[in-house]
Amino acid sequence: MENETLLAYFPDEFIDAYLTNKRHEITLSKDFKGQALYDAYMKCY
Repeated sequence: MENETLLAYFPDEFIDAYLTNKRHEITLSKDFKGQALYDAYMKCY
């Protein structure tokens, strides 16, 4: 995923975690919001 897209969706601490551990693959949909977005992110760990 492009870093610009990632920056649009996640707080800095999520970005840092992603950039320091690229083993997880995050698939985002633009209609993810709030808890659904967080849940999708957490499934990547």
